[in-house]
Amino acid sequence: MKSLLMLALVSIFIFNSCTTNSSNPVNTATIPTAPTQLSPVDASTGIAVVPTLSWNSSTGATSYTLQVSANSSFSILVLNQGGITTTTRQVIGLNPLSIYYWKVNAANSAGTSAWSDTWSFTTTGPSPAVPLL
Repeated sequence: MKSLLMLALVSIFIFNSCTTNSSNPVNTATIPTAPTQLSPVDASTGIAVVPTLSWNSSTGATSYTLQVSANSSFSILVLNQGGITTTTRQVIGLNPLSIYYWKVNAANSAGTSAWSDTWSFTTTGPSPAVPLL
C-alpha cells in the first residue's frame, strides 16, 4: 500500500514538473497603468475642430483605446477607436464651438488598464468670412 501511495506521489510530482517547463512558459506581462493625457490640457478652449490628442505612454502597453464624446457620461461617442499603437491621434468630424470629453486606456496581453481621467476641451468657432471688396 505504501508503495502504491509513493508511486502516485512521484507521478504527480513528475507531471507537475513537466507542465511548468520552459516549453510551456508562463505569461509574465502585467497590465499597464492608465495613461495620463498631455494635450489639449483639461478644460482648454479655442481648440481646432481637427485637434491632435496626446497622452503619455504606459509601460508595457502594446495599444491604446481612445474615446471622445459629446457628453461627460460618454453615451454620445464621437470616436471609439482601439488598436492605436502611438500616443497621439488626430480627431476629425468635430463641430465648432462645442465641448468634447476624452479618455484613453492602455492594453497588452495581460489585460486592459483603467481609463484615464476624463478631460474636456472646447473647439473654436468658424473662421470669420473674408469681406468682399
